[in-house]
Amino acid sequence: MRFLIFLLLIPVVSGEIIINEFLPNPIGKDTQDWNDGEWIELFNTNNSRVDLSGYVLKDSKDTNELYIGETNTKNVIIKPYSYAIIYRNGEGDFSLNNVDYDEVRLIDRTNTVIDKVGYSSINEGVSWARIEDKWVRSVPSPGKPNLFYLNVSDSILSIDSVKSGVKFGDLIELKISVFKGDTNKNVLKYYIKDIGNVYQFKVFEKFTNYSFVLPLEIPFDCKEGSYTLYLDGFDKRVNQSIFISKSNDCVSEDEKFLNKGGVIFENSSIKQKRWALYFFCFVLILIIYLKNERN
Repeated sequence: MRFLIFLLLIPVVSGEIIINEFLPNPIGKDTQDWNDGEWIELFNTNNSRVDLSGYVLKDSKDTNELYIGETNTKNVIIKPYSYAIIYRNGEGDFSLNNVDYDEVRLIDRTNTVIDKVGYSSINEGVSWARIEDKWVRSVPSPGKPNLFYLNVSDSILSIDSVKSGVKFGDLIELKISVFKGDTNKNVLKYYIKDIGNVYQFKVFEKFTNYSFVLPLEIPFDCKEGSYTLYLDGFDKRVNQSIFISKSNDCVSEDEKFLNKGGVIFENSSIKQKRWALYFFCFVLILIIYLKNERN
């Protein structure tokens, strides 16, 4: 199942190096090293290589500077139509606000501002990305084409497949898919309504697609019929109908009744045959008895 509708876009605008995406509010501390902290993605729109040495990133304050170099990027030389990720790496002066208005400015060696973008507050783990020269909230994609999501906040759950021909007492595999959106909840549950156990597991990474093959034990029962399988989590719920057949070990209610010494209602024809069988057995036993007496 496809979870996300997206367009892969490489922006082409005037100028050589542009700000293409940035993450102001990473999950955890903003000052974490490399990809775990704040970062700014640059894109080279030109057909020649550009040396970023001496370029500077600033926020809304001129005194908050981040000089680009080998200590904060793996691509000081940015190739044509390629990306360079500039990491904050714990730099104290330069920081991107998480709540109030702030700016990201790129300044070249001549002290010229060659690109800048202003933004407002954003949720944890969500990036600002340039799509067709417009800025939208997105799933972070450093070093890759930006992804346009219809709603980056939504989580999506799907029950992909359930084994057919299920019987009570079986242990089956359940295949599910999950996209975790902008939520801090981690627990997912799956179960069959009204029977069996409730199983749970956790997923932690936001904006991530997961595929799972999970065990599901069908408890022993003999009530054959259609049941509902549920997958719950992230304030979402999906379900799928599952037909469960009787196990070969199932005993009918009539058999249970007879085993306890009960008698099931018979129609007159069956009753006559039964009494005829009883009479025949009685006569046979009587003949054998009389024969033994004479001897």
